[in-house]
Amino acid sequence: MIVLDFGALPAVPVRDFQSRGASSLRLGEGHGDVRVHTLHFDPGGEVGTHPAGFDQIFFVLKGRAWAEGDGGRVELESGQGVFFARGEHHSKGSAAGALTIILQVSELTLEVST
Repeated sequence: MIVLDFGALPAVPVRDFQSRGASSLRLGEGHGDVRVHTLHFDPGGEVGTHPAGFDQIFFVLKGRAWAEGDGGRVELESGQGVFFARGEHHSKGSAAGALTIILQVSELTLEVST
């Protein structure tokens, strides 16, 4: 598991399309099947331990959540996330409730460093 703090990672200003006040961070590049899910956690909700079927980025959009994988268990706030490699046994949940997004790609090369 790799922890990602999206607010701390260096983003590049968007210069196209008459943009202003916007920056972008390329997280990675993938190949194959892609799936995107929202995952809503009730207080105390969790998804139990299972192997990742795809390379996966788990983003916390609202609230606080936790993730557990090969690197142990980490607490995540809004704007943070983790990367799980295909096959990694992992679980995730939230003590107080959270809204998250999961990006799953059959082959995802993470391009950011932590």
